[in-house]
Amino acid sequence: MNKIVIYSPVNGEISKIEEISDDLFSNKVLGDGFFIKPDKKIKDVVLKSLFDKSEVELILDSNHAIYFKLENDISCLMHIGLDSGFYKKDTFQSFVKKGDMLSNKDNLIKYSSDFFKKNKLKDDIPIVFETERFKNFELTITKTGKVKEGEEIAFIVERNVKNQHISKPENKKNFNKWKETAVQLIDIVGESNFEKVWNCMTRTRFYVIDKEKVNESKIQNVPNVKGYVWSGNELQVVIGGNSVKVKEEIEKLWGRNNFEIKSIEEDKKSKSFGSKIMSAINGIIVPLMPLLISVGLIAGLSSVLTNFGVIQGGPPEGGYITDMDIISGIFYMLSNTGLALLSIFFCYSTVRYLNGDPAMAILVGLTIASRYFVNMIDGSLGSGEWVLFKIGDFPISVKAYNNNLLPAVGAGFMFYFTDKWIKTWMPGVVDIIFRPFISYIITIFATFFVLGPILGIVEVGISELAILFYEVPFGIGGLLFGIVWQPIVFLGMGWPVYLAMDANYFTGNGPLIGLPIMDGIALAMIGVILVIMIKAKKRNDKINAAGTLMPLIFGITEPAMYGVTAPKVKPFWITCIGGGIVGMLMSLFHVQRESMGGGGVLGILGHQHWEDLVLYLAISMLGLIINFVCMWVLYDEKDKDYKSVQKANRKLYLYLKSRKTNINKKDLEIFKNLEEVQKNQELEKKIFKNWSLTQKLNYKIEALNDKTKKDIKSEENIKLFEQKILILKSELVDLTSNYEKICQKIYDETEKELVKFSNILKDDLNEFKKIYFNSINNTLIYIEIKNKESVNLNKNKIFNTDNKFKLLLSY
Repeated sequence: MNKIVIYSPVNGEISKIEEISDDLFSNKVLGDGFFIKPDKKIKDVVLKSLFDKSEVELILDSNHAIYFKLENDISCLMHIGLDSGFYKKDTFQSFVKKGDMLSNKDNLIKYSSDFFKKNKLKDDIPIVFETERFKNFELTITKTGKVKEGEEIAFIVERNVKNQHISKPENKKNFNKWKETAVQLIDIVGESNFEKVWNCMTRTRFYVIDKEKVNESKIQNVPNVKGYVWSGNELQVVIGGNSVKVKEEIEKLWGRNNFEIKSIEEDKKSKSFGSKIMSAINGIIVPLMPLLISVGLIAGLSSVLTNFGVIQGGPPEGGYITDMDIISGIFYMLSNTGLALLSIFFCYSTVRYLNGDPAMAILVGLTIASRYFVNMIDGSLGSGEWVLFKIGDFPISVKAYNNNLLPAVGAGFMFYFTDKWIKTWMPGVVDIIFRPFISYIITIFATFFVLGPILGIVEVGISELAILFYEVPFGIGGLLFGIVWQPIVFLGMGWPVYLAMDANYFTGNGPLIGLPIMDGIALAMIGVILVIMIKAKKRNDKINAAGTLMPLIFGITEPAMYGVTAPKVKPFWITCIGGGIVGMLMSLFHVQRESMGGGGVLGILGHQHWEDLVLYLAISMLGLIINFVCMWVLYDEKDKDYKSVQKANRKLYLYLKSRKTNINKKDLEIFKNLEEVQKNQELEKKIFKNWSLTQKLNYKIEALNDKTKKDIKSEENIKLFEQKILILKSELVDLTSNYEKICQKIYDETEKELVKFSNILKDDLNEFKKIYFNSINNTLIYIEIKNKESVNLNKNKIFNTDNKFKLLLSY
C-alpha cells in the first residue's frame, strides 16, 4: 500500500484526539486520529478534502459529518463540532454528495463561525480512522499546533508486523497461541520472579518469589486467560483444559526441561498450616487426574458394554480370566488394574511432591499394595489380612492397601521424613547403600503396624461422615453441598472437599455420591452461559462465554466461573442456587455412580444402573433449565442508569446513617439526582440500542469476512452493513454528545450536595464522588465512552456498625 498523506482542511490548530473535550472521541471509541480548531479569524469557514484521492462514503442529511473511503477500504470520519443537537438544517452547506470522488483541492462544507460563537458551542473538528477494523495500518501525526490549509499534517502506512514480539503468521496452522499466552505470563510474573511452574486440570500455577513484582492488572488481558487467584505465594492462572499446553510453553521459554517441585520447607515460609494442607492435597492428587480419569472412563465403558451384553463382566465362578474371551478379558484387566493399585500412585505422587526419591516411592507403594496379600485363586480381588485386635467389631489388621488414599499418602510422608532424618547422621561413604534400605524397612513396618491402621480408621470416619451428610432428610445435605460447591472451587478447595465427600469410593467401600452432584452442577451451568451468550452485546463477552461451553460439557467449571460468572457476580450466585437444587434432587433420589467415568456428560459412563443414569441426566437438564430461566428473568447485561444511581444513593445513606442516626432519607436533597436520571431514560435507551445494533452488525461483518469463499451476495451484505454502521455511529455521536452534558450537569449537582457531608465523609468524600461518577455515567462507561473510576471503599467501611441488618431495614 502506498503512503496515504493527510492534509489540513482549513487554517487552524491541530491537537491529538486524546485532548478533545468529548469522551466519545478522546477515548477513541470511533477510532484514532486528531482534531482541528479552525482559525477564529475566519468568518465563513470552507473545509477542503483531506486526501489526494478519496470517495464520499456517506454524508449525513445535516451535512455536519462526512465519511471518506480510502485505499484498502480504510474509513475516515470528519465531524464538525461537538454539539450537533443544536444544529439546524441550514447550518452547513455541502458541496459534495455520496459517491463523489475527491482530491485535496475540492471543497467539502461551508458554515459560519458566528453560529458557534452565538450559541456558545465548540467548533472542534475531530477526524478519526476506525482502527478496530484496520489493525494492519498505522496513523502517524507529523505536525501539531498551528497549520495552514493544504499543509501535510499526518500519513497512514501499513504496519510492519515483523518487528512485533509475537505475531500470527499468515498460516494459522503454524501459529502457537499457547506460546503467546506463555510469553505474556512470564513477562507479567517476571522471568526471575518464580521458582516453579506446574499445572492442574484448568490452572497454570506459579510459585512466586515476590508477589509485589507481579503486574496483576495485566493478567486478565492475556489471551486465553479466564481469571486468577492467589494461594499464599502460589499464583493460579485459570486457562481451562489447555493449562498443560501453556505450562509446557513456559518451560520451553524459561530454558528448563524439568521444574523442581518446591519443598515443604519453602511452603512454611509463606503459608499457614491450612494453606499448606490444601497445597499438598492439590500437589499430590492433581498430577494423578489423567490417570484417575482414564481408569474411570475405561471402567465406565466396560460397564456399558457389559450391560449391553457385548462383553463378559468377569470370569465364571471358580474360573480364571483366561476362561473369558480375549476381548472381555482385556477389558476386565483394564477396568481393574488401575483401581486395584491406586496406592502405588498416591505414594509416588506424595514423595515426588516433597521432592524425594520417586523410585523408592514406587517400591514403597508396590509393597503396601503387595499382590501377595491378594487371593488370586478364584480370579477375584479379595484380600487377606492378619487381625491384630478389634475395636468393637472393627478389626485392626496388617493388610494390603490397594486403593487407600490416606495410608498411601502417609507412607509417602513417612518415607520422605525418615530418609531425610537418616541423611543427617549417615556417613557419606555408606549413605547410598544403607539409607534407602533403612528408610524403606522403617516405612513399611510403620505403615503396616501403625500408620495404616490409624489412617484406615480416619478414612472410614470421613466416609461415614460424608454419607451421614449426604443422607440428611429431604435432600438438605445435597442442597447445602450444591450451594457451596462453586464458592469452594473458587477458593481452590475443590479437591480436598471432593476427596472427603467420596472417601467411601476411594477406600473401596462404596459408590461415588459427590461426583454426580459436581458434574450435574457443571452441566446446569450451561444454562447460565447460554443466557450470557444471548444477552451479551460486547463481542468479547460473547466469545468468552462461548469458549467455556466445551469445558462445562466435560465437567470443568473453572473457565466459566473465573472468566464469566464470578466477574459478573449475579450469574455466580445464580449458579450456586441452581447447584443447590441439583444437589438436593441428587440426594433425594440417591443418585450414585459406580466408577468415575468422565466429567460432565461423560459421567454417564460411570453409571451401571439405568435408573441412576436417567436420573443423573434428568436432574442435570432440570438444573440447566432452572439456571436459564433464573438468568433470563434476573440478569441484565447492564444496569439501567437510574438503578445504578439508586445503588449509589443506598451506599451513601447507609454510610451516613451508621454515623449520624437522625438522618432521614426523604430529607436528603442529593437523592433528587435519581429523578433527574429517570427523566432521561428514553435517551439512554436510544444510545444503548444504537450501540447494540452497531455491535450486532460488526459481528455479521466478521462472520462474512471469515468465510473461506465470499460470494457476490456476501460482498454486497458487507457493504450494506458497513453503510448502516456509519449511519449508526454518526447518530451515536449526536446522542452521546447530548447525554454527556446531561450526565455532567447531574454529577455537578450531586457533587455540590456531597460536599455538604464532607465533615462526616472526610477522607471518603473522594470515594463517593467516584461512586456517583460511575453510577451517573453507567451507560457511557459500559459502551466505553468514559472510563470507570477505581473505588476503594469496602462494605465494612460503609456500615461502620455491628447491627447491619437493622441499618439495612431503615433504608
